Amino acid sequence: MIRKMKQQGYDLLRKSEKYTKTDMVYLAKGGSWLSISFFTTSVLVFIQSLFFANILSAEAYGTYKYVLTFMSILSLATLPGIRAVITNLAAENKDGSIRTLIASRLRWGLLSVLGAIIISLYYFLNDNYVLGSCFLIVSALLLPFEIGTSTSAFLIGKKRFKKNSIYEIVTTLFSFTATTLSLFFTQNIIFIIGTYFLSFSIVRMIFFFTELKKIPKHSINNNLKDDISFGKHLSFIKTLSEGVNYIDKILVFTFLGSAQLAYYSVASAIPDQLKNLGTIFRNLSASKFSSQTKENIGQTIFSKYIRLLALFGFISLIYILLAPYFFKVFFPQYQDAVLYTQFLALGFFAGPNQVLYQALNSKKMKREINIINISIPILRIVLYLTLLPLFQLWGLIFAHVFSNATSSILSLFLLSKTPKKS
Repeated sequence: MIRKMKQQGYDLLRKSEKYTKTDMVYLAKGGSWLSISFFTTSVLVFIQSLFFANILSAEAYGTYKYVLTFMSILSLATLPGIRAVITNLAAENKDGSIRTLIASRLRWGLLSVLGAIIISLYYFLNDNYVLGSCFLIVSALLLPFEIGTSTSAFLIGKKRFKKNSIYEIVTTLFSFTATTLSLFFTQNIIFIIGTYFLSFSIVRMIFFFTELKKIPKHSINNNLKDDISFGKHLSFIKTLSEGVNYIDKILVFTFLGSAQLAYYSVASAIPDQLKNLGTIFRNLSASKFSSQTKENIGQTIFSKYIRLLALFGFISLIYILLAPYFFKVFFPQYQDAVLYTQFLALGFFAGPNQVLYQALNSKKMKREINIINISIPILRIVLYLTLLPLFQLWGLIFAHVFSNATSSILSLFLLSKTPKKS
């Protein structure tokens, strides 16, 4: 009976492919686990933000978000672009090369540690012992915290979505439990920051070494020069784009204060999580794109994008309608942030961009990657610096929505130049 139902489900998925133009069996198998991981971690992140927003003062919560944001900027020196290369090599069964890539991330990551130490010293010298201590903790734990993300990149390349999802859920659950308990015991930001980074780092390192010991110690692919070069290229070019994604919170903290950062963080928390739905489709497409030609990708990418855009548009509409009631129940202290979060929900339309970026990365389309990762951040910085002094938080929100829309149009235009199969 069960076997018959499975076969009927399989047949139904295969029949639907003539309408969706997508490998629906692959999507169902991999997507189900990635969806479980995404929704589980999103719920935990939401519950934790609920505790933080309602227990900590706006100033303390803003300081907490400031440290986490600055850590994300510092981590750009660990060559996060290497993760995309690890995924590609894993998909091509070139596992023996991955140790070399990780070693490269570790060496460059020392710059992140040095940066955190310098920032820590700056705050200590200016008698800000809270931020000085927080960044000292960041300097000690940034490498294990960030290098541990290589595990996910490897498993996604291997299409081991179930194991990757389990690792992600366990990691988030452990950190959620430890950090939330610390919040109930003390409202000391230094202790809370230390618990957050330490809990994540411990579990990530356990899973990292569990998978690393299964990888051959000697490279079976001696021609890594191009791969490492491409990984560095992605990292360096993304330093601008990723840095700009975080700099808005730095600007709010610096010019408007920690309380306004708390309002901005609460308003953007759920939109950011829902926009990250795009990572599910990006991870699913990673190994698929690696085995396809540019021509094949060009033939199917636009129809997939339109369907994803419709999905994210529907989610955006639902959230905009429910946001006032949602904030009244869960964030009563932040009722003034409702309009902010409704406009930020328009950023959901940027979710499908993740699939477009993955198509470019998988085929190592450097020119197109450069255009997107340089022009969009420059546009966003110009908008930030122009609109923030004039309209404060509303200026940043407009900059987000406008730059996301521009990124979508530009990505589609560049992919439209991909040669089609004759």
